[in-house]
Amino acid sequence: MFQDNPAIKIEIWSDIACPFCYIGHHNLHKALEGFEHSNEVSVEYKSYQLSPNTITDPTLNSHQYLARHKGVSVEEALRMNSYVEEMGKKFGVWFNFDRVIPANTLRAHMLLHLAKATNKQEPVKKALFEAHFVNGKNIDDFNVLMEIGQQNGFTKEETEKALSDQEYGAHVREDIREAMSIGVKGVPFFVINRKYGISGAHPVEYFSQALNQSYKDVVNQKDGK
Repeated sequence: MFQDNPAIKIEIWSDIACPFCYIGHHNLHKALEGFEHSNEVSVEYKSYQLSPNTITDPTLNSHQYLARHKGVSVEEALRMNSYVEEMGKKFGVWFNFDRVIPANTLRAHMLLHLAKATNKQEPVKKALFEAHFVNGKNIDDFNVLMEIGQQNGFTKEETEKALSDQEYGAHVREDIREAMSIGVKGVPFFVINRKYGISGAHPVEYFSQALNQSYKDVVNQKDGK
């Protein structure tokens, strides 16, 4: 959802390969479903790459990749992923780490910038999360991204351009530079009206409180309080 002059503007820096970003995305939107002023809220997804140098490798599973990335044993990586799975279940988010393909997320973010131009970021973001964490698809694969793009209403030509045009890659890098300039250290990171910063995958109730407080601030400002 994106509006020109919303009462509440939420900017979210996140990465497709970040499980906590998936949980945070889910919980924020659950909070928005129960927020009576949700029609006055605009959500913009900003790009962030936790591991920009990741080389996509479909021969590795997520446990092996995490073990190498963190410098731990595969058994410890399994325990770490199991913890995230259990955390997700508490919020109604399901992970299938046995099927997750370690992938560079640059092109997935480029597709999200195409979606931004036509107010389709939300369904595309959700489709990318599900492709990566649930369906075991390679989100760096050209054909997988072409399918997601076309399923969300983009033409073959539009999607191909987004995945190959360096202009879209520049947009991704600009988002990351902006994150660094405002002090983002990790994701998900939510910025509400450029006033409140929320770091992490918080429960629905936490986001609900933040939305209500932000709307109260807007009303008070209009009333001169």
